[in-house]
Amino acid sequence: MKLGPGYKFGSWAKIRLVMITGDHPLIASYTAEKAGFLRFESSTHDRLEHLKESDFLKHIEAYDVFSRMEPLDKSKLITPPPCVLT
Repeated sequence: MKLGPGYKFGSWAKIRLVMITGDHPLIASYTAEKAGFLRFESSTHDRLEHLKESDFLKHIEAYDVFSRMEPLDKSKLITPPPCVLT
Protein backbone atom coordinates (compact mmCIF):
# COMPACT_ATOMS: atom_id res chain seq x y z
CA MET A 1 0.00 0.00 0.00
CA LYS A 2 1.39 3.39 -1.00
CA LEU A 3 -0.10 6.81 -0.50
CA GLY A 4 -1.24 8.24 -3.78
CA PRO A 5 -0.89 11.73 -5.26
CA GLY A 6 -3.36 13.03 -2.68
CA TYR A 7 -0.72 12.66 0.03
CA LYS A 8 1.66 14.90 -1.86
CA PHE A 9 -1.19 17.34 -2.48
CA GLY A 10 -1.94 17.30 1.25
CA SER A 11 1.62 18.41 1.99
CA TRP A 12 1.38 21.18 -0.60
CA ALA A 13 -2.03 22.30 0.66
CA LYS A 14 -0.87 22.35 4.30
CA ILE A 15 -3.10 19.41 5.19
CA ARG A 16 -1.43 17.13 7.69
CA LEU A 17 -1.97 13.42 7.30
CA VAL A 18 -1.49 11.34 10.46
CA MET A 19 -2.02 7.71 11.34
CA ILE A 20 -3.79 6.96 14.61
CA THR A 21 -4.08 3.30 15.52
CA GLY A 22 -4.37 0.90 18.42
CA ASP A 23 -1.66 -1.30 16.89
CA HIS A 24 1.76 -2.04 18.39
CA PRO A 25 4.30 0.78 17.74
CA LEU A 26 6.51 -1.43 15.53
CA ILE A 27 3.57 -2.44 13.35
CA ALA A 28 2.34 1.15 13.12
CA SER A 29 5.79 2.47 12.17
CA TYR A 30 6.33 -0.27 9.59
CA THR A 31 2.91 0.33 8.03
CA ALA A 32 3.48 4.09 7.91
CA GLU A 33 6.90 3.66 6.30
CA LYS A 34 5.49 1.29 3.66
CA ALA A 35 2.60 3.69 3.03
CA GLY A 36 5.03 6.50 2.28
CA PHE A 37 4.94 8.61 5.41
CA LEU A 38 8.06 10.75 5.63
CA ARG A 39 8.06 10.64 9.44
CA PHE A 40 7.16 7.15 10.61
CA GLU A 41 8.50 7.00 14.17
CA SER A 42 5.56 6.31 16.47
CA SER A 43 4.37 8.00 19.64
CA THR A 44 2.24 5.99 22.06
CA HIS A 45 -0.64 6.39 24.47
CA ASP A 46 1.79 6.04 27.39
CA ARG A 47 3.85 9.02 26.18
CA LEU A 48 0.79 11.23 25.70
CA GLU A 49 -0.79 10.24 28.99
CA HIS A 50 1.95 11.85 31.08
CA LEU A 51 2.33 15.13 29.19
CA LYS A 52 1.26 18.49 30.54
CA GLU A 53 -1.15 20.31 28.25
CA SER A 54 1.53 22.83 27.29
CA ASP A 55 3.81 20.00 26.14
CA PHE A 56 1.03 18.04 24.44
CA LEU A 57 0.75 20.27 21.36
CA LYS A 58 4.52 20.35 20.88
CA HIS A 59 4.67 16.58 21.16
CA ILE A 60 1.92 15.85 18.65
CA GLU A 61 3.54 18.20 16.12
CA ALA A 62 6.68 16.05 16.27
CA TYR A 63 4.92 12.83 15.20
CA ASP A 64 2.72 11.70 12.32
CA VAL A 65 2.14 8.16 13.66
CA PHE A 66 0.36 7.45 16.93
CA SER A 67 0.09 3.86 18.17
CA ARG A 68 -1.49 2.01 21.08
CA MET A 69 -4.10 4.77 21.13
CA GLU A 70 -7.37 4.43 22.97
CA PRO A 71 -10.67 5.90 21.71
CA LEU A 72 -10.40 9.01 23.91
CA ASP A 73 -6.82 9.57 22.71
CA LYS A 74 -8.04 9.56 19.13
CA SER A 75 -10.65 12.23 19.73
CA LYS A 76 -8.12 14.34 21.65
CA LEU A 77 -5.66 14.15 18.75
CA ILE A 78 -8.13 15.20 16.07
CA THR A 79 -9.88 17.97 18.02
CA PRO A 80 -8.37 21.29 17.02
CA PRO A 81 -6.91 23.41 19.82
CA PRO A 82 -9.02 26.38 20.90
CA CYS A 83 -8.36 29.63 19.03
CA VAL A 84 -7.02 32.58 20.93
CA LEU A 85 -8.76 35.79 19.91
CA THR A 86 -6.99 39.07 20.40
